[in-house]
This record gives sequence, C-alpha cells and structure tokens, in this order.
Amino acid sequence: MALASLGPLIRLWGIKSDQLPSGRLVKVGAGFRAGGSIKDKDEDKSFDGDGNAHGNRDGLSHEEDQEGSGGGNSEDLSKFLCSLLKEAVPFIDYVAPKQRKEEEGEEGDDGIKTWKPKGSKAYNNNTIKVDLFERVISSKDLEEVAATSTATTTRSKARAEGGGGGGRETWICRRSIHEDRPENGTASWDEFRDCFKERHPETEALFTPSVVSMVKRVVWDCKGVPPQKVYNETYSNFTLSIIEARHRVGKPLKDRIFPILQMTCSAMDSSQPITTTAGTAQHNHDRNPQRVQEQKENREFLVISVTIPDYFDSDPSSDSLFRARGTLSKTGSGSETDTVIASYASIERIRQLDPSCGGAGVGNRKIEWLMALTSDAKGILSRWIQNLAVPGQIAKDVPLFLGWIEKEREGAK
Repeated sequence: MALASLGPLIRLWGIKSDQLPSGRLVKVGAGFRAGGSIKDKDEDKSFDGDGNAHGNRDGLSHEEDQEGSGGGNSEDLSKFLCSLLKEAVPFIDYVAPKQRKEEEGEEGDDGIKTWKPKGSKAYNNNTIKVDLFERVISSKDLEEVAATSTATTTRSKARAEGGGGGGRETWICRRSIHEDRPENGTASWDEFRDCFKERHPETEALFTPSVVSMVKRVVWDCKGVPPQKVYNETYSNFTLSIIEARHRVGKPLKDRIFPILQMTCSAMDSSQPITTTAGTAQHNHDRNPQRVQEQKENREFLVISVTIPDYFDSDPSSDSLFRARGTLSKTGSGSETDTVIASYASIERIRQLDPSCGGAGVGNRKIEWLMALTSDAKGILSRWIQNLAVPGQIAKDVPLFLGWIEKEREGAK
C-alpha cells in the first residue's frame, strides 16, 4: 500500500505531550453537559459524571495567559498545524475526492481504493442517507509510518501496540449529503459552521446521548499563524485546544475519558488577493499575520482530533501546559476508579458542494459531511467487537445532530 497519506501524528497511539507545539496558551475551563441547549453553556464550570455543575477549580483564572514549555513560538505552532494538515487532507479526501486525479504528493487511484464501501443506513423515513466506508491500516504499514517519526516515544509505542504487537488500525468513515437550508431534516451552511467549526465540543456534548461532559481546558493562541498551503489548498483561521471528553459506555462498563487535542481550520479562497487596511492587494503567499484575518474563506473546514495518551501521567504542578487540568482529570484506568482512559483519532471535513458537482444542482446547493474515525475504548472490550459497533454509532450522529438543531431553531423563535 502506498503510504503518502499516512503519518505518525493522526494515529490511534496519539500525540504525546513532548510532541505538542510551544506557543502562547489561554486557559478556558468551559464545561458543557449533554442534552441541553447551546445557550446553557457555563464558561467557568465543568460537569461531573452525573451532570452536576461545579465552579472553576483548576488553579487558573478564566482566560489567564500562560506559555507552553517552549514559550511563545508561533513558528513551532505553524509547523505543527501544517504537519497535521499534510496527513489529514489526503487521507479524508480519498473517501470522496474533490479531484479524481493524481497530483503532486497524492496517491491517485490507489489511495482512493484503500477505502472500502460498507453499505448505507437510512433515517427519518429514508430522507437522511449515510454511506459508510472502511480502511484498515496494517501493522506493517504502521511500523513503516512510525519509523518516519522523529519522536522516539512514537516509534516505541508503534512497535509495542502496532506492528510489534500484531495490531492494526481500523478506520470507519461516514458520508452524508444535506440540503443547504435551515429546515427540518437538514441544516444550513451557517448552522454547520457555527456548530462544528466554532463550537465543536459543546455541540457534540449537547446532541450526543453518550457524552457525559466536555471540558475545554487549554487553547493555543493561533492569531499569528499564517495561512498554510497543503496539496494546492490554503488553510487558515486555525484553532487548537485540549479537551477532556467523558463518554458513557453503559453499565456495567465504566465511563471512558478521552484527553483530546483538537484542531480546526478553514479552507481559503486562494484565487482572491488579501486586501490590507491600507487598501493595497497582497496575495496569499504574503505571510504578514495582520493580513491573515482579511483572507476570504471558502465554504469548507476541517476538524482533527487526536488523543494525548500521557495527559494524566505528568505532574500538573510542574508542567505549565497541564496545570489547567481540573478534578475531572483526577481519574485513572485502574480498577479503583470509575473510568477508563481510552483513545481515538478522527478527521472531519464539511464543505459546500459546488453546483457543478454530483449531488448538487444549480440553485440547489448541498453540503457534504465526512467524518472518519479510529478508536479503542480499552478496558475489557475487545477491538473486534468495537469495530462491529462503530459504524452504526457514528452513522447515528447524523440524525441526532439534525434532530437537535431542529429543536435549537424552535427554541430561538
């Protein structure tokens, strides 16, 4: 198998703390409980496993500035974000390629064939269709990918849990197409963008029944990150944060805790110049951070999530990056606790289809929603049982979101 779209970062083994970028950090500590409205957000609260609200207990005031271990280095942050994009962009594009031809750095038809159709599911009287795909990364390929990493921890972990242990990654992807309208059974582009680009953790907590809580602990300041060009696409408007997610698996199994590094970004219109405040035109290769915010967005964005496997291992009093951890974090994977630390990696792409593309007609714009995921709930659940359950679980997220956003509209009237 060609490995051009694979890399060592967006993997089930995760991104360890010593691989995280330096930069200016902002502590947030915003908690979101399941089953409510987006208007119920509590900025300085987190929620325990029973949904009970607690005040800020994290040792940092709301939005207090701090620096990561490497200081305020925006270049280091830019390189890290670009590395994530170089792995994510081709990997998710092979599910439903925007251009079905081989371009520089891409796998072409061989890459496309790595995703195998796994059937479809229909909801809401067949008005909502979700197509499913599977891609298996072999243990041999994982070892080859790990060998390209400069991180010793990644290489050793890959050999222990990946190729050396006979393991592999099974990715499941769902694809759905939606009318671009704020109506029942669908959603508008503005709704998709607001919910998943701007408010992903709280939106997921509010429409997903299995989510007990989401706590956004730390946010990197990405304002100085210039546009990044990856595979003939330009991306900007970056966000990067650490999120503690607690999911209910169902008794008698313990809840799962996912310490997640999550990045979002928007595709930019590379054909348009950037207009400065002085009224002059500068093109996208101009990396002046003051002009980044004036670049025009395309109607497409990405959300990349990867577990931080050693998030709970370090001493928060001696590590400025993890000093923002709250009491929700004080859990472990041992039998004496009520949770298990689990792992996943995901790539999400949401874009408005061009009218000339299949599935969209002139004057009838549609939205494509892709989400690919690999996960390991750990504990006593075997991987093959998990792999059987995941396709149905992620497919249900589509009607769950559309039903929830419908109630949000009604509540706003």
